[in-house]
Amino acid sequence: MNKASEKEVLSILEKLKNFGSEAINNSIVSIKEKNIILYSNFHRDLSKISKNDISVSNIKDIEEIKKINPMILSHLVIYKKIKKARIVVQPDLMWCNIWSMTGEKLPKISYLHATNSQKDIPCTNDVLDYDTDFSTAIAETVYKTISKCEENELGLFIKHYGSIIWGVDSKEVFKKTTIIEKLAKEAYFIKVAMNGQYKYMPFQLSEELFKYNNEV
Repeated sequence: MNKASEKEVLSILEKLKNFGSEAINNSIVSIKEKNIILYSNFHRDLSKISKNDISVSNIKDIEEIKKINPMILSHLVIYKKIKKARIVVQPDLMWCNIWSMTGEKLPKISYLHATNSQKDIPCTNDVLDYDTDFSTAIAETVYKTISKCEENELGLFIKHYGSIIWGVDSKEVFKKTTIIEKLAKEAYFIKVAMNGQYKYMPFQLSEELFKYNNEV
């Protein structure tokens, strides 16, 4: 087992605890290293995180991965479609989970600082639309969403199931996780206040997020 990658997985899991989610035990982390994948086990006690909470499999050994943690199937989809992805995280965060219930994309961060590289954060189709088991359904809807839209910088929402985020290292992934949770929270309140009739974030929020994005 790659000790550095193992330490990286544990570090991300530890940081996710700081968000204070009551259901944080369901957060999932994986790291791809050439032909192997290190990933957090399904349903574990994050109050006692250790190397025993991490499994290692050959990335092509789908049956073993499904047996240990079937939710990693969606991570394999991202590794296949997004070449620069090295780490994938499905953080069990309250506001990401709430926004995913709307089934809507999240509009680009701002109209003031928007660039060609800033895209809307997409949301997948409902996993219930797929006639298969839950984990495979999530993988299929993530694959379909990534295939039909341009790659965005933050990640995407899985309808009714929160968010999924990828990056090249733990620092990038955790930064994105922090930003997308804040975005989801603010977007939800704006949606409620404006009855869903908005395309961009208000000026004050866009300024705050632009600063936040560059400081985290």
